[in-house]
Amino acid sequence: MQKWTDNDIYIINNLVEEDKALQNAWESYAETRMEDSAVSATQGKFLYMIAKICNAKRILELSLELSRAGTVIYGDNVVRNGELYNSISTDPKVNGVRVFIEELGRLKNVESTALQTVGIKGYDGFTMSIVR
Repeated sequence: MQKWTDNDIYIINNLVEEDKALQNAWESYAETRMEDSAVSATQGKFLYMIAKICNAKRILELSLELSRAGTVIYGDNVVRNGELYNSISTDPKVNGVRVFIEELGRLKNVESTALQTVGIKGYDGFTMSIVR
């Protein structure tokens, strides 16, 4: 569970802007203490790319060259078995995805979020971005 929280914090810090409606949901959660109402900022917000390779930033640049306003960019395999948050990782795939996420967060003409997933295929996640 700690990796999940650490990854959420990393994603929020790099991709998610403050959302008043989400803040209200958190406040409501705090007041009601209903566990099922817990919401993460990454759960609010098609050019398909696989961001598991080391040069994900270059793939993002190429994606943007092919994009226009309204294009959706989907990045898969971005949580890397929960290691996305790990700034001292020696795994080139983790580090490549971190560069990709951080670059998405810097782009002014792209709005992005990321979701973590856990299932039969393991612990991973994806990004969804829309070009403005």
